[in-house]
Amino acid sequence: MPGFRITLDDGRKLRIDADSEAAAAGAALQWSRDNPAQKYSPLAAEAEGFLKGASFNWRDEIRGASVASGLPEALGGFRAPVGAAKMAYEHFTRPEGERPTRQKYEEARDEARRRETAMAAQQPVAFGAGQFAGGVGSTLATAGLGQAVGLAGRTAPTFLGRVGQATGAGAAQGAIAGAGETEGGDALDLAYGTGLGGLTGGALGFSLPVLASTFVSPFASMLSSRINPQGYGERQVARALVESGHTPADIDRELAAAVREGQDVYTPADVMGLSGQRMLSTVARAPGEGRQMVSDFLEGRQAGQSRRVASQLSEGFGERRTAQQVQRDMEEARDTRADVEFEAGRQNAGAVNVRPVIQQIDATLQPGVNQIARPPSGIADDPIEAQLQGIRRLLTDDRSVLSDYRAVERIRRVVADKVNSAHQRGEGNLARVLRGVRDALDRQMEQASQGFRQANRNFAQASRNIEAIEQGRTAARRGRPEDTIPAFQALTPEGQQGFRAGYIDPLIEQVAGAPVGVNKARQFTSEAFGREAGVMAPGAQRMGRQLERENVMAETRQQALGGSRTADNLADAEAMGVDPTMIGHALRGDVMGLLRAAMAGAARGVTGNTPAVRRAVAELLLARNVPQGEFQRLLDRTVQSIVNAQRTAQVLTRAGAIMTAGAAVDALGNPQDLLGP
Repeated sequence: MPGFRITLDDGRKLRIDADSEAAAAGAALQWSRDNPAQKYSPLAAEAEGFLKGASFNWRDEIRGASVASGLPEALGGFRAPVGAAKMAYEHFTRPEGERPTRQKYEEARDEARRRETAMAAQQPVAFGAGQFAGGVGSTLATAGLGQAVGLAGRTAPTFLGRVGQATGAGAAQGAIAGAGETEGGDALDLAYGTGLGGLTGGALGFSLPVLASTFVSPFASMLSSRINPQGYGERQVARALVESGHTPADIDRELAAAVREGQDVYTPADVMGLSGQRMLSTVARAPGEGRQMVSDFLEGRQAGQSRRVASQLSEGFGERRTAQQVQRDMEEARDTRADVEFEAGRQNAGAVNVRPVIQQIDATLQPGVNQIARPPSGIADDPIEAQLQGIRRLLTDDRSVLSDYRAVERIRRVVADKVNSAHQRGEGNLARVLRGVRDALDRQMEQASQGFRQANRNFAQASRNIEAIEQGRTAARRGRPEDTIPAFQALTPEGQQGFRAGYIDPLIEQVAGAPVGVNKARQFTSEAFGREAGVMAPGAQRMGRQLERENVMAETRQQALGGSRTADNLADAEAMGVDPTMIGHALRGDVMGLLRAAMAGAARGVTGNTPAVRRAVAELLLARNVPQGEFQRLLDRTVQSIVNAQRTAQVLTRAGAIMTAGAAVDALGNPQDLLGP
């Protein structure tokens, strides 16, 4: 068997009998590991590994350049640049065989490599840990320098963007580390190490974010939700806030406006819309304290909607009294004023000529016939004739005619009462005829008293104002904006007040009589109501905002608590520790279904959706009297935690790229070993 002489990296020489030179080299390497020339402690190996990682695997080259400089070690970092400059000067001024600085560099570099190799062989764990720590330190240092000079890039907002950033950064640092790990001195070796390191670092940069998102993130969520459920819940609410398209300023502004307008039960979940509502649904359909909290709050708030909507309608239309109260007050005011004005008219009244009134009655009883000779008849008078005959007898006996003002005024009141009675009984034709007699009396009394004329006109206008109450009530029940709005605008201010009272009275009755749980504000979302309210209601804008919030609050309840009860039943079963699907699979002998149900249960155990987190989410989404800026602070904390996590991942990825790039170059050897001679 032939013998081979082998020189180890630490300078020791061996003679080994083997079948081939390669076998002899392998045996020598194993012997050197079993019989190190110098024993290194874990601390020394860790320190050496740290320097190697911190220098991106250029520790041996830096050591060689420092020694080659000839400067004392006290100068530290200045030595390597001086050594590199001296070698560059010799390269251009001296032939290859006369470069002493280069020779010193290579000797010191090779010595540093032998030292690294020995330490890595004796203390692999300590050396590797030190190298990783050095990579972390160098990454932090370069990031801090980049921030100092304004070159630090922002974290990409999307997952694909962050994967791309990690891949690029890993490739760049891997290329530097791969070049530093190259032991050959020619351009091919350097290009090989750079390329191999770049590929390795890029592959690591690409794979780590994907693996972390797939496997690490669920367990990180599980731990975070159990260690700090409040913080985890804040992050979930912040995510929903971003998805809703609203800003923290929107939350503050909307909640403050709701409080000012008497709706302090309006919550952040309502402002966030569907995102907040669906998150509440998640809480309400899972066991735990949050479920009861959401249900109690939303049901209690909905129970008070009737009172709130009725108050909003009353304030919006500027009338808190019922239509009956308004009518009573308007009648009392009319009658009080009439008593004063009619009494003043009596003081200056003269005789009343009622003959035109009698003639009008006769024209109705016997059109075109003189009253002188009326043949007797046994046929009874119809109701109109009977009423007119009675009034005629009060005015004349066909020999004398009534002329006293006060007496005529009393008869006029009797006729007016008859008109009202006929109208209330639905006898429209009788009411029309009697109204004509009343108006004829009014004309004659106005001629007899100037004061009565004005008092009568005021009384008639006040009566028309009172009648507007019924007009408003009819418009609310079956009116159209094309008719309602002109009718309202044609009234006097007092009549418009009565119209408003009549208009909202049946609406408030509908709100008060609606079943519990029904959205009482829904009927006020129509375009027709909006047009009418915009003209009639003095507080239409404020009322519109209030009713819109009531609609949103009802939608929040529906989204969170409405729909199928299946989810609630499953939540009840989960709270009792029973999975009905697993029981069903077991009874049917469905092994695969049983396994799937078991795996689904295990998956729920490693997510962050815990009862404590759900309670925290409910407290945030249903918060009342939220301090100004609280959601901005919540969002800032969430963003900062995400940024910190992403930066930590970046540091670990880049530090790992340094190690893996160097290991890849060491493992695959020189390019000649792969490409051949």
